[in-house]
Order: sequence, then C-alpha cells, then structure tokens
Amino acid sequence: DDEVLATALLDRLLFHCDIINLSGKSYRMENRKTFFDQQQ
Repeated sequence: DDEVLATALLDRLLFHCDIINLSGKSYRMENRKTFFDQQQ
C-alpha cells in the first residue's frame, strides 16, 4: 500500500530530525492577502 510506503519513508527521513515550532507573523500569508486584493 502507499500508506505503508509513505510511513516508512517518513520514518527514515525524520529519524534524526529536530522539530522546530515557529510562531509569529507569517510573511507568506501577508503577501497572499495583498495578491488576492490586487486581482479583484
């Protein structure tokens, strides 16, 4: 199954990773808001 393969791949990739939780203002979302305002 694809679920089994995906789980195995993620397990291999994330085994030695550190999770960094970022908080604060998202500049990406701020740019998206101005982009959508210009198209209307």
